[in-house]
Amino acid sequence: MREWETWSEIVTSKEQLPAVFRDCLSDEKPLPYCVYVPEYLLGGQNDGPKLVCLHEDCLTILEQTSPGQTSRTRYRFESIERIVHGKILLFSWIEIHGLFEGNKKKTKLIYNSVSEDALRPIFREPRYFATNLRIRETDGPLPDADFTFLRADNLKFYRGAPKAVLAGDTVRRVLFQPQLQARILGLIPYMVLPNQIVILTDKEIITIRDGGWSKSEGRAQDSYGVVCSFIPLGMVRDVAITDAKQADLKQLAIKLPHEEVCLRFDARLEKQLSAFRLSILSANAELATRSERRTSRGGHLRLVESNHDKTGQYRKTRRGSNDVF
Repeated sequence: MREWETWSEIVTSKEQLPAVFRDCLSDEKPLPYCVYVPEYLLGGQNDGPKLVCLHEDCLTILEQTSPGQTSRTRYRFESIERIVHGKILLFSWIEIHGLFEGNKKKTKLIYNSVSEDALRPIFREPRYFATNLRIRETDGPLPDADFTFLRADNLKFYRGAPKAVLAGDTVRRVLFQPQLQARILGLIPYMVLPNQIVILTDKEIITIRDGGWSKSEGRAQDSYGVVCSFIPLGMVRDVAITDAKQADLKQLAIKLPHEEVCLRFDARLEKQLSAFRLSILSANAELATRSERRTSRGGHLRLVESNHDKTGQYRKTRRGSNDVF
């Protein structure tokens, strides 16, 4: 591994790794799917080097905490409550929210967007597990949901939103929040809400919003990027509509086992929000019923088949690079 390398790289042998990570891997051959994520220093970010290993039903992240020292975090797929994937030009990141040793934990991987192909399995495989998909390839037909209403309002979301849905999942409902602006003293415009779309499938809640939006500054720093969030439907414990701190805004509060995710919307969309909330509760009840039937037949949620070949690299599918955007 070159010391100056800034791109993440798939690891096929221990010799590729810096010495601090070599002893952390067993002599197992072939190695599990591993990606070395070097230190990221661009854009004012200072994220230490990490080694990410994808196993059959868990994700292990080794991080260099000091010279010669590493820490280990292991997330079982069934304990991951949500995954966030963001991309703004060459700056990309993945956030894993879940449980480690019984405690709530969040791990963030920052990497150069050029390395997207290597990191894609890291945020997709837990989604496959959570949805219990038996069709692992993503080159099947796009979801039959009608996204044409976005063509005039947001071409970026129109093209990217269908690709965020895993092949085999069914879209139940879509809610779009267009960019919302206000003016100070009727003159100076400022951003209240970014463009945002929420997609409910029979297995997940997917949110996509413009990237670079700063809540503290109340404006969109960059409209080129996107931030996607994926919540397994089985992790949802309750859904409520509440008043946001800012007037004329409502929140869709999604209660997960160890955190609450709040999505803000224009209060004029309250009727649509209420319908969306009911759809989530209905889909969640149906999912629970299907899970009970599967359990009664002796089945369980599991990773049905491996998606990597003999070299340990995941097969590329035919739908381009599979990028959402």
